[in-house]
Amino acid sequence: MAIEFLNRNTAYQMVSESYKQAAGEKAIATVDLNDFIDGGIAHADIGKYGDLFTKALMLQGVKNVYLDAEYKRAKEAGFRVEDMNFDAILQAITFEIPEAQASHAWQDFTDPANPKTVGVYDVKFAGTNAKLYGKTGSWEIQFDYSEEQLSDAFESEDSLLTYLGALKLNIANAIEFHDEILDETLRNALIANVLSNGVKVDLRVAYNTEMAPATPIATKKAFLSDAACLKYMSRKISEFIDYVKKPNALFNIAKRTTFTPESRLKLQILGYAEKAFNSVAQSGTFHEQYTALPGYEVVPYWQGTDDVLNVTSGVVDFDKVSAIDVLPEGGTAGTDEVQQDGIVALLADRWSCIHAVKTRKTVVQPFPVEGIVQNYIQFRDMRAVLDTQNAIVFYISDT
Repeated sequence: MAIEFLNRNTAYQMVSESYKQAAGEKAIATVDLNDFIDGGIAHADIGKYGDLFTKALMLQGVKNVYLDAEYKRAKEAGFRVEDMNFDAILQAITFEIPEAQASHAWQDFTDPANPKTVGVYDVKFAGTNAKLYGKTGSWEIQFDYSEEQLSDAFESEDSLLTYLGALKLNIANAIEFHDEILDETLRNALIANVLSNGVKVDLRVAYNTEMAPATPIATKKAFLSDAACLKYMSRKISEFIDYVKKPNALFNIAKRTTFTPESRLKLQILGYAEKAFNSVAQSGTFHEQYTALPGYEVVPYWQGTDDVLNVTSGVVDFDKVSAIDVLPEGGTAGTDEVQQDGIVALLADRWSCIHAVKTRKTVVQPFPVEGIVQNYIQFRDMRAVLDTQNAIVFYISDT
């Protein structure tokens, strides 16, 4: 994620808000950044409120990152949602909505053998399904500085902008790194769950069965080198997109009648397969709009390891970049892992796995003798992998 350099207005907002939180009713009215620079009317208060000010400044740095427009756009590529939406999504997907029926003005829609009554009215209630897999986790970002460094930062406007920019950049990098790992972990847990209990499509077997080529495709390598196979992959994924947009109980593990609207469709395709498709299948067609892969996100690997790419030869090991090896919660290491290679695509409801930051706070630990201050920005996540939402895994096998 690219973070823009701070301008004077943004820097002033960060510092003044932090100052107001630290000083409370004793805060002096300020008008611009110069009021906090050495010689300014509020400069002395920075040292006076020390720990309270720096704690507030850390949280302002976090807030600044989460409000960053580019950061928000980047999160559309994963499964992160805003914290205010997390609980709302769980509520929305756990209601068992009654089927549409004739209005009670013409017809009594309750079960005569088991009526439900509120006051003098018979009402049919929406039931609830409590089968959720909500998890929480905590993490923190450590940001240390010396008292001398903080003092020097407020000597001039340039030094203050540099200090605040470094603060924001460090926080942004840590948040982005954590989001990436959590997003991949939840997504791979979803893939493993689908492979074990849900709908998985072996594209090589499906191609041989449906298209009946004279010489059946026998390997992943042959499939990814054959233009007809790759066009079939695009066609088959597009077909399933049409299926999941209609109400049915086929594509979620809970076998619940549901559908995925266009706005929640998420298709992630392995970069190796996407590049093979574009270079092999699309290069020789004059009507690529009819064979193109539907709207998707590219992922370079599902579960990265250090040896997926030989940086000397430039060779990518498809079996490694297309593989997952996930131990389900409560499973026994060595026997219960879900292992699969050849995975080329995940088609899922955006609500099939979600995560958000629930709470955040700062803790400050000063070391006066050394002149060092340690700051910990602590977070608590909310996470859920939901088997009531549609999800399909596409993979290619060897014979």
